[in-house]
This record gives sequence, structure tokens and C-alpha cells, in this order.
Amino acid sequence: MKRISKFIVAILVLGLLFSLMTVTAFAAVNVSSEEDIQDVIDDLDDGEEVTIRGNGDIALKYGVEIDDPCTIHFENIKFVMDTSGNVAHIRDGEAAFYVDSNNVTLDFSGCTFESIVCSGDSVIYVDGSDCTVRGGTYNDCLSVGDGGVIYMESKNGTVVGCTFNNCFTDATGDGGAIYLDGENCLVSGCTFNNCDWDAIQITTNSANADVVIKDNVFKAVEKDNKQNRFIHIPDDIRNFYKMYRPSPLVRAYCLEE
Repeated sequence: MKRISKFIVAILVLGLLFSLMTVTAFAAVNVSSEEDIQDVIDDLDDGEEVTIRGNGDIALKYGVEIDDPCTIHFENIKFVMDTSGNVAHIRDGEAAFYVDSNNVTLDFSGCTFESIVCSGDSVIYVDGSDCTVRGGTYNDCLSVGDGGVIYMESKNGTVVGCTFNNCFTDATGDGGAIYLDGENCLVSGCTFNNCDWDAIQITTNSANADVVIKDNVFKAVEKDNKQNRFIHIPDDIRNFYKMYRPSPLVRAYCLEE
């Protein structure tokens, strides 16, 4: 009887160890350059999960492309501009991270983007459905065009847990931090400090679009920015909302306080 009990305990322990191994089965790779990051991503299989770990600054010059479904966790990296050759921005027309696939998750928790400038796309440009950008602190980032940091042309796109400090577009663009062009998108748990007047720009052609913006913090630091609106909704969308009211009108006493 004792042998049977020991055998059962051994089986349970092995099962527990196996379950723990499967949870943390994805690889961790150390990198030191933009080229290293691209090499790791190019070697991923569809749907694979990986941790890309740095040890300080990594300079961006050409941009990183993600073309297949995957989940990437970035750790301990400060992304900065490669200013060699007097280059003041990511290569013309390129994003720092360009996603051209469905089902991609980019987790930048614990990472920082410092003074990244993109002349064509946003810092992170997402062109795919069911994609997520999670975490990261974005300081003094700028794009020439829409979406100072994140441009998401996506169905079921999610931006969560990001912090944007002093992020802008040039005079031709909208969405100082985030530009959403799609449907069923979520922005949650983010902080916007002194971003462009429309920190979040929403554009959609679908009357059934479900765009949720919740649990975010908006702060205006600069004196001349205190009266600015933070979320810009295009006139076409405003007119659509005027057609009917989906829920009873309730006075927002908490907001008035």
C-alpha cells in the first residue's frame, strides 16, 4: 500500500513539474543590437513565444519587422536613436517596430523608448488583426504623420499598460500617442502625460465598431496645454452618435466634481 502511495505521489510531482515547464517553455535570448532583435524574430515559428532580453541601450536605425504570428516579451531594454551619420530619425518611411501579421503580441513592460523619431510611420505600426501592444514607457517620441507612438490599423487591437510622456505628431498628423484605425479596439490602463492635444485619435468606417477607452490617466503638464482636449473624435463619428442614444442620459456628477 505504501509503495502505491509513493508511486501516486511521484506521478503527481512529475505532473506538477511538467505543468510548470510548459508554462515557462518559451525561450529567452540575450541581444545587444537592433540586428540581433531582427535575427531572433526572423527565426521564430508561427505562434512561437520568446523573451528578448537586453542589458541597457539598443540603438534603432532601420526598424524591426514582425511578419508572422508570435508573442514577444522585451526585457531590460532602453530603445534610443542611432545618430551615427547625422541620422535624426528611423530610416525614411519605416517604423521602429512594424507588425505586418495577425495575432501578434508585443510586450514592452519594463522597457523605455527614448526620443524616437519616425519620419514615415509611427514608432510602433500595427497592420494586422488581433494584435496587442502591452507596456513600455515612451518619452519624447515623435512621428511625421498620424500616431506619435502607436498606429494600429487593426480589428480587435489592444493597447494596454503603456505610459506616454511628451509624445507628439507633426502638424500634419493626429493622435499624439495613439492612432486607432479599425474596429473593436481597446485602450486600457495607460497614462498620457502632456501628449499632443488629441492623445488618442479614433477613426473607423464601421457603424458597428466597438472602441473601448477605459481606466486611463490623462495629464496636461505644460501651462499652455491645460485647456486641450485629450481624445479627438472625428466629426463623422460624432454625427453618428447624434443619430440615437444607446443608453439613458445620466448626469455625470463624479466628473463634475
